Amino acid sequence: MKKTLIFVLILIVLVLVALGTNPDSWKHKEKIKSHATQLLTRNASDPFSALLGAGLSTAVVGVALETIFNYQSYGVCSVGSFVIGDETYPVSIGIFGIVVPLFGESTLEKLNE
Repeated sequence: MKKTLIFVLILIVLVLVALGTNPDSWKHKEKIKSHATQLLTRNASDPFSALLGAGLSTAVVGVALETIFNYQSYGVCSVGSFVIGDETYPVSIGIFGIVVPLFGESTLEKLNE
């Protein structure tokens, strides 16, 4: 009985912490921008290409975040996704104040189409 009560109390505390630290839309957008910039500048051969790639990625991702980004909060966690046509692509998940990007270069290529 005592172990069950402790388990339930710990579970309640975890849920309350998750509710209080669920990342908002702004945090998702910032993480997506930084991850996209890293992906697009990673393979740059020189500093100028890296700078150009960072500028272009910021512009493309910025437009995408304003037009096709969808944020869903589920209380204890949240999901960011791009909606392109009839397809939905999850691009980030957030829980306990942390946002984890879920996309790679292939998703960024779909933004250019």
